[in-house]
Amino acid sequence: MNAIIYTTNTSSTERYTKLLAQETGLPSFSLAEARKKVHPGAEVIYLGWIMAGAVKGYATAAKRYQVLAVCGVGMGQTGTQTESVREKSAVPAAIPLFTLQGNFNVKKLHGVYRLMMEIMVKAAGKSLAAKKDRTPAEDDMRDMMLHGGERVKAENLSAVLNWYHLQFYGTLFGMSRSECAERAKLLLHRLELADVMDRKLATYSTGMRQRLSLARALLHRPQILFLDEPTSGLDPESAQNVNSLIQEQAAEGITVFLCTHQLRYAQEICTTYGLMNKGRLFAAGDITELRSMACQNTKVRIKASRMPKDMIYQEIGDHIYDMDVTSEHDIPLIVKRIVEAGGDLYHVSEQQMSLEEIYFSLIDREHAETERENT
Repeated sequence: MNAIIYTTNTSSTERYTKLLAQETGLPSFSLAEARKKVHPGAEVIYLGWIMAGAVKGYATAAKRYQVLAVCGVGMGQTGTQTESVREKSAVPAAIPLFTLQGNFNVKKLHGVYRLMMEIMVKAAGKSLAAKKDRTPAEDDMRDMMLHGGERVKAENLSAVLNWYHLQFYGTLFGMSRSECAERAKLLLHRLELADVMDRKLATYSTGMRQRLSLARALLHRPQILFLDEPTSGLDPESAQNVNSLIQEQAAEGITVFLCTHQLRYAQEICTTYGLMNKGRLFAAGDITELRSMACQNTKVRIKASRMPKDMIYQEIGDHIYDMDVTSEHDIPLIVKRIVEAGGDLYHVSEQQMSLEEIYFSLIDREHAETERENT
């Protein structure tokens, strides 16, 4: 990206340009200055003031430069009216468009623009004053028309900077601008952030910021991905969406290292596990290997009217029993003995140890071994 180019009328657009230049480190030029200092075809961000619903000077800039993003500065609140401004400005759908609220002072306008704005203010002000069910945005518009006020704020550039940082991050990994834009669009949609991409970052919830961080991490299709509690702060639906995306990445060949203290969650999403205690890795393997480490026997759960007296079992509920067997091949023999003893058999199932049970079983074994060594 080569530069920021702008047109201004009441200095609001110029002030936003300077703020954006400070954040990005890009040089900034007025549209007139750019003709001498920015070569044709350069990649630029364009800022222009909104007049009659369209971004002033965009068409001129688009003919000479490769415009990667457009910011329209007007009276409306930041992030509003983007579709109507896009349509009237003829900005292609592939180019991000952001709207920013500028200051308003009709006295700073000149010539025909001042005359037109004075007429518009009188008409719009009268219409808004008569409206009883005004929205907050309309109240803000009326207040600005009547009293002016400072509306240019750095925080209004949050959405623009979110887009810029994703673009910059992607180019660090050799992605083209178009590829980066398409990938970002896909991820933001997949992580349910597409509808809020124009909102200020300060308004994002913890979960939304978590999902934005994941989008940035996945932008360049990494071969190895490290995630630390990726569903922390997410509601159940968003967490499920994130988990599905992580599993999709793994299915595409990405190696995902997931750090979590939620063992049930880890068992649902992972295929290989490393168990740690006090900063030390004490067991590793897939779930079958870990089960064999934790217990050599197979646990069977039985629901029956009665059990043979010479069998060893643990009653855990009303006519519900747990038994340890050396192999699943012992199960048919157990069923036969229950029936021969006159019992009615209702249910038999093999009980697999969960990852959480495995963890505590191995921890308990370590503690017991440590105590034996110390005595």
